[in-house]
Amino acid sequence: MTSFTPLTSGSRLGPYEITTAIGAGGMGEVFRARDTKLNRDVAIKVLPAAFAQDHERVARFKREAQVVASLNHTNIAAIFGLEEADGAVALVLELVEGEDLSQRLKRGAIPMDEALAIAKQIAEGLEAAHEKSIVHRDLKPANIKVTQGGLVKILDFGLAKAFDNDAGGNGGSNQLSHSPTMSRHMTEAGMIMGTAAYMSPEQARGKTVDKRTDIWAFGVVFFEMLSGTRLFAGETVSDTLAAVLRAEVEWASLPPAVPEEIRRLLKRCLDRDPKNRLHDIADARIAIEETLRGESRPAALLAPEAGRPRNTAHRFRDATLVMAVTAAIVYGLNRGQAAAPASPRPLSVFGVSLPPRHALTASQSPLVDISADGRTLLFVAESEKGTSVFRRSLDSMTITRIEGTVGAENPVLSPDGRTVAFFADKMLRRVPLEGGASVGIAPAQAPRGLAWARDGSLIFSPVYNSALFRVSATGGTPIAATKLDTAKGERSHRWPQILADGRTVIFTVGLISSPGDYDGANIDAQRLDTGERRTIVRGARMARYSALGYLIYQRKQTLLAVRFDPERLETKGEPFTLQEGLGGDVSSGSGYFAVSDGGELAMAPESATPKERLLALVDRAGQETLLNVPPAPFNHPRFSPDGTRLAFAIGGGSGGDDDIYTLELRSQHMQRLTFGQGYAFPLWSLDGQRIIFTSGRSGEPGVQMRAADGSGKPVMIVSNTEQRIADAWLPDGKRLAVTTTEKSIDIQIMDTGAGGATTPLIASPTAGESAASFSPDGRYIAYTTTETGTEEVMVETFPLGRGKWQVSSAGGSAPVWSKDGHRLYFVIGQALMETDLNPAGVFSASVPRVLITGPYDFYRASARNYDLGPDGRFALVKRPLDAKTQGEIVVLDSVAAFDPARNAAR
Repeated sequence: MTSFTPLTSGSRLGPYEITTAIGAGGMGEVFRARDTKLNRDVAIKVLPAAFAQDHERVARFKREAQVVASLNHTNIAAIFGLEEADGAVALVLELVEGEDLSQRLKRGAIPMDEALAIAKQIAEGLEAAHEKSIVHRDLKPANIKVTQGGLVKILDFGLAKAFDNDAGGNGGSNQLSHSPTMSRHMTEAGMIMGTAAYMSPEQARGKTVDKRTDIWAFGVVFFEMLSGTRLFAGETVSDTLAAVLRAEVEWASLPPAVPEEIRRLLKRCLDRDPKNRLHDIADARIAIEETLRGESRPAALLAPEAGRPRNTAHRFRDATLVMAVTAAIVYGLNRGQAAAPASPRPLSVFGVSLPPRHALTASQSPLVDISADGRTLLFVAESEKGTSVFRRSLDSMTITRIEGTVGAENPVLSPDGRTVAFFADKMLRRVPLEGGASVGIAPAQAPRGLAWARDGSLIFSPVYNSALFRVSATGGTPIAATKLDTAKGERSHRWPQILADGRTVIFTVGLISSPGDYDGANIDAQRLDTGERRTIVRGARMARYSALGYLIYQRKQTLLAVRFDPERLETKGEPFTLQEGLGGDVSSGSGYFAVSDGGELAMAPESATPKERLLALVDRAGQETLLNVPPAPFNHPRFSPDGTRLAFAIGGGSGGDDDIYTLELRSQHMQRLTFGQGYAFPLWSLDGQRIIFTSGRSGEPGVQMRAADGSGKPVMIVSNTEQRIADAWLPDGKRLAVTTTEKSIDIQIMDTGAGGATTPLIASPTAGESAASFSPDGRYIAYTTTETGTEEVMVETFPLGRGKWQVSSAGGSAPVWSKDGHRLYFVIGQALMETDLNPAGVFSASVPRVLITGPYDFYRASARNYDLGPDGRFALVKRPLDAKTQGEIVVLDSVAAFDPARNAAR
């Protein structure tokens, strides 16, 4: 008998070259391989050695595999062939990329619309197989893969029968098909079983099985997708099988929002008597399709809780609870009420899941937009490759990434629904909705909002301390649309929306008295043709108007609405609560919501946008060392001069709710230096004894200094109403280069020994300059400038006037010198760049190259979010993009359902 030669990476099996191992189980090991004849990647499943040496079983297996290979369906992973070489028997299978359903279920329940779509495709695959009298016999989450595009593929179809010990397939408990993935390790105490939990009762008893065993397994998988919990489980195989045979189904664990038709379907699938069980999987497919078409209602609507209050605020928890609670609220508000005439579709609530390995992350800009007709949703999500804009038609299940939007924020759809405008790389840009190369429209160094008018113009806030400007979507010179009223203490106009009349803009007014806390802002409306302006809401942020007649705005984590007359620019009646627990950024005033003309509301809950980050040290080769500190919203790490400590802020990133901490790298001991008044942008003194930082929000705004060991009290260097960021010490160790926003974004010199007296260093009336960094020998200063129209890194001699060189060529910001002065680092989008320098003689720089990419925040809140230590390693803030960070967007139709006045008038 031929001996079995194990396969390893680099070995060959016929024309297939093994590249890497994928997994292993009772049916054998699985490898990724390259088909050298057809030049494609495949999966190679190498059957167990004991199986391969049984010629009768191999012959029978070939016959069964030939039958299964006859299947040709979109939702079934294909069998390409069978190979025998060097004592090994292997199946050549279609390689399906993506995660299997068992991995997805580790993150909990799957949102309703996604679960229905997956179940429908599973049913379609089973239906195609059953029509050819082929039964899977081992349907379970691990044998179901979901690609990034949402396509479902069922794996290992029919192979369980091929593994049977007897030709008739009617064997007893020794059949491998009864538990194909069991191994000796799975029988150890404390191990919760997987495959056994999906057996039908007749399969568990060793009886003859048919397609009804697949229908049972389908019901178990579908139940777990909806509930997020294992239906049958036990510590041992026997316990698990006993649960399959006798345990009651916990129907109460299904979310209340599961439609009654789906509950009835599950009960039919999970009937232990095969005679009473659903006889044909096609019936399951039809029931799911009817539900997806909206021909059913959630159970919560069919049996609402008596006496539910009409205007109860509910907090977001997980997506399933959001759907259940909101559906119940909507029903309670609308029992017996005719549909609002302006609402284009029946009421519904659902969650939109993000693509795999993507997450919603806290941002200073809105994360979502919805078209005026309520049919297209835009949202920003990030992966390890950075952020992009995604779109989904709410009439389908497909989510598409819009090409050309890498690094984008604040997406806005054009009125005709064909183009997306957004901010990226310090520019206002546009790109077709179908994707392509983006086109720059106007500079926007630190933007705070964007709106698209029906005449093709855009209203935007280019800088965080500016009024609003107007520019054609095709480009041109922006012109002022509003004017800051400094006499009333205004510091910013942001988050605009243009009403349907094309001549009225509503926007948030930031006040000098509450920098970094936009819950103290006002909502104003202004006629663009006449300049007439009035305040319509006080103490709120980011308003959006719906043509149903409501103004929606945010205050803290609560989303509110009030009736609004756009002709008279007046609110009517009392505001009412739409939702609590909404995400947003109070320091910038953004809210994570959007509303359509018909009242459809898209929201990102606070729980879906985790702010926690990790602190990491990364060398030039990209080797990462995570620091042993709990995840937190870290910002702006800075090395002490000797490299033994880090200073950083924890909070929103702009001083709104930040505090300064230090970390001793060897002991990992963390110490807090400031307490709850909003502090950001730490900078060590040259001797490492003190830390400079910016204060704001509830504290007195200004630049302060405190002993690094926490002794004494903070000392105010200069008090000011506009934010100043201490970027770097001048070589004399007495003066600071600071970025100021007093009139424009400029670099000043601040004398720490003269009461914070400032003098201009680099300032231009037509450009912004920021983020100064001095070379180690003090002969040069690097900084960011917009004088070319986009942000670039510039180097000048210091003192100024003897030479000036542009180092970056395709954008750049936030420069830092190497400790020997022979390299300069800066940021472009999601990459940290490096350029070699020749500081001797006439200054010169090499072509910049990418040094580090990844899920790192290199730049945040107008300041660099990284630092370089004496040992050559970078301190970076890492975004943890794992299963726990993924969230979803909730879509609700309609705002009017929550209006108590409308319901009282019934």
